[in-house]
Amino acid sequence: MTKLNLGGAWSKFDGFTSIDLRKTPNVDIVGDIRDLKKLGFEDNSVEEIVAFHSLEHIPFMETRKTIKQWYDIMKPGAKITIACPDLDYLYSALDSGEIDFDYFEQNLFGEFGGYWSMEQDWHHAAFTKKSMKKLLEEAGFKSISFKPPRNEDYKYEFVVEALK
Repeated sequence: MTKLNLGGAWSKFDGFTSIDLRKTPNVDIVGDIRDLKKLGFEDNSVEEIVAFHSLEHIPFMETRKTIKQWYDIMKPGAKITIACPDLDYLYSALDSGEIDFDYFEQNLFGEFGGYWSMEQDWHHAAFTKKSMKKLLEEAGFKSISFKPPRNEDYKYEFVVEALK
C-alpha cells in the first residue's frame, strides 16, 4: 500500500512515505513533489496523498500540472487531502482587524529566516476554496469537500479532501 506525505519535512504520519526537497529525520525520499513520476511513482499506483502546506510552495504556474500529475499517479477511488492558507480568510481577517499585517504577510508569503531560509520554503501560490475546487475539478477529482482547519493554530487554513 503506497501512501504519500508530500512536502513532509516537518511531519510524519504512520504508514505514509514522506517526500521533500531536503533531508530531515521525517523524510523518506528526497525529491521534488512536482514530478513524482521522476521518483518512480507510476500511474494508478498510489492509494492516498496528504499535502499539508506544500502546494503553496510550488510556483503558481506549475500548480495545475502538479495537481494533474498527483491525480494521474493515484489509484481509482484514492483520496487526496490538501491543506493550505485560505486567502479569503486571511483578507477578511486582516480587513476586520482580527489579524495584523505581520500575521497576514507571514501566512500569505511564508516565514523567512531560520529553517525557512530556502526559497522552496516561501509561498509561491495562494488559493481560495473556490480556486482550489476549480483546480481539483480540472484535474479530474470528484467528491470535493472542505473540512474545518485542523486546530486553532491553523485557523487561517482550509483543508480539502477529494477522490479520484
